[in-house]
Amino acid sequence: MSEAMRIGKGTLTNSLANVDDAAVAASHIRYVKAVTLCNTSVSAQHVTVTFAGTNVIYEYSIPGTGGENTITIPFFDQVMEATERIQAKAETTAVVDFYISGREVDVS
Repeated sequence: MSEAMRIGKGTLTNSLANVDDAAVAASHIRYVKAVTLCNTSVSAQHVTVTFAGTNVIYEYSIPGTGGENTITIPFFDQVMEATERIQAKAETTAVVDFYISGREVDVS
């Protein structure tokens, strides 16, 4: 049995960097359930998110404040294996917040 968990939260930089709290543990599988991105800038921001080095969101434009500046993908349902990481970046440092949730299961 696995418990729901926060995989990562924070604010993106303009360089691709790890956004999960830790790599997937050995003999585990991580299920990424939801991703939320919130642009706090008045200008639109392009965001890229990768799972295990593969683009899952590429240069997606999130409108600035006053528009639809938050996107939540509630049923992301992606699987990651041991040692894999989630990385992300925004066009501008310190203006896009993120929150990622899911589950991790021991498959040993």
